[in-house]
Amino acid sequence: MKKKYGWIAALSAFLVMNIALFSWINAWMGQPTLDTVIVRLERSGFSVSARQLDEGLLRGRPVGLWLDGGEAPAVLVYRYLSAERAREEAACIAPDASSLTFPQEAGAQSSTAVDWAGPPHFYLYRNSILQYVGSDQAVLSALEGLCGKPFAGEGRQAGEGTALFTEAGG
Repeated sequence: MKKKYGWIAALSAFLVMNIALFSWINAWMGQPTLDTVIVRLERSGFSVSARQLDEGLLRGRPVGLWLDGGEAPAVLVYRYLSAERAREEAACIAPDASSLTFPQEAGAQSSTAVDWAGPPHFYLYRNSILQYVGSDQAVLSALEGLCGKPFAGEGRQAGEGTALFTEAGG
């Protein structure tokens, strides 16, 4: 009889651990944020397909969003463990989006200049940074409707920039 209850207790503990792990993975992946972005774009008339990417310019986990069957992702969503981490990463992007400067462990910095194929726009939304390079007004409207003005790149207001996120806490 004791073996039966021991086995049930072990199974219960296993299930609780799996539920906790699933919750942590879901938070890491930022699924609710990603779903919200996709729904906003779909409500703006786009058909959207999403795919996890292996790498991107930023250190978050990138997901590419293809709009209306395009050949390349139109929007990149970089997901972070928390909104605070996303704000820290946003501070690494120059206000005009011309460069990325990441702090290194030994106090040195790593800086990369970026030459964009079109006008860059970076948005901060919850635990994610959204990157859009282009000038399609419908895409810009959808992203600004969800996230507000870009914090870096074209469309940010004069005097705004990533320093505001670090000083004001986002």
